Amino acid sequence: MNIKVIPLLPLILGGYLPFPAVSQTVSYPMTEVGSLRTGKVGSSSADSLSADGSVVAGQAENDAGNMHAFRWIASSGMSDLGTLKADDSGESGAYALSADGNVMAGGAENDAGNMHAFRWIASSGMSDLGTLRTNNSSGSSVAYALSADGSVVAGQADNDAGNMHAFRWIASSGMIDLGTLKADDSGESVANALSADGNVMAGGAENDTGDLHAFRWTMRSGMIDLGTLKADDSGRSEARAVSADGSVVAGQADNDAGNGHVFRWTMRSGMIDLGTLKADDSGESEARAVSADGGVVAGVSENDTGDLHAFRWTTSSGMIDLGTLKADDSGESEARAVSADGSVVAGLAENDTGDLHVVIWKITPPPVVIPPAGTTTPPPVVIPPTGTTIPPAGTTTPPPVVIPPTGTTTPPAGTTTPPPVVIPPTGTTIP
Repeated sequence: MNIKVIPLLPLILGGYLPFPAVSQTVSYPMTEVGSLRTGKVGSSSADSLSADGSVVAGQAENDAGNMHAFRWIASSGMSDLGTLKADDSGESGAYALSADGNVMAGGAENDAGNMHAFRWIASSGMSDLGTLRTNNSSGSSVAYALSADGSVVAGQADNDAGNMHAFRWIASSGMIDLGTLKADDSGESVANALSADGNVMAGGAENDTGDLHAFRWTMRSGMIDLGTLKADDSGRSEARAVSADGSVVAGQADNDAGNGHVFRWTMRSGMIDLGTLKADDSGESEARAVSADGGVVAGVSENDTGDLHAFRWTTSSGMIDLGTLKADDSGESEARAVSADGSVVAGLAENDTGDLHVVIWKITPPPVVIPPAGTTTPPPVVIPPTGTTIPPAGTTTPPPVVIPPTGTTTPPAGTTTPPPVVIPPTGTTIP
């Protein structure tokens, strides 16, 4: 049984295209959140954000040394959500938030020692969503995505064949198996992302060649293979994020150089390679989140020092290195979530003690310079055409010379031009 648990800073699979890493005047102040341990030591990671970026969910180490799901808001700090065990021991992680931050989903250990998908709301706490097995209790499952209102959950779960399959859950029907990209629906699959309405899913599924490929799923189309960045579509890919309307998908795919690179997919463009933080675009990178409109991509990439660093990408800026919590910006970091408008990014970063801590980046665009009140804006400088003679300063510019149309008789100098003759309309009586 191969359950996919999100580790702190996973090794990303092994891209090139014209979206280089560039330096910008944009600032990105970082907030370190700490952990569930006394003194805020130990490890933690942020895996999801509410739409406005004010609520963070993830997993953090507690005083017992276990990783527990948490919910964080600035006013109250980090709250431990416990587990599915009666005594709240064991492990858990929160990987998804509703738009308002009041519903969470993830995975938690139960009394049988299995990791099960859960859905959490403040009024009732953690609810076990079971698995795809007939008895709905044995085996493992994890939830990785929520619709905007928190009513639809997606992830992966064990089925009766012992495979982990992508699922879609709603309260009325429970957990539905989405199958795989194999003709006989065998093999493995996982759903990592949901559109706002919960009707579009994205993830990875095994195909008939045995490769894991990124997919996009809708009720009408079923599971569609998005291919890879290789010319022959071989190799591995996985979708990790989807825009609010489901039209933009992002993740990681193998390229012809054998590296795993960030991709951004749309129906019109197909799969586009966003490169890495390396000057020559070599190395590894992976997308973990997109903004609501799909215009901002966040994730992790290898840089020229060989470290994995969090990045934020837009069409205009390219891939921007978000750095770490270390004074010298060395070490590791990863972006795992982004707010709806793309202005807040959350993830984890290494600090000077060597711990990986939850971090929140707030992207601040360069300020607009407004002239002081009362300042007069000078008139625009008009550059005359080449060859124009500019009169000396202080001289009066003569009026323009009006050249009459060809055939017009010009009266002698000093004569008065008679007024024009007005011809009345036909039939008018002239007094």
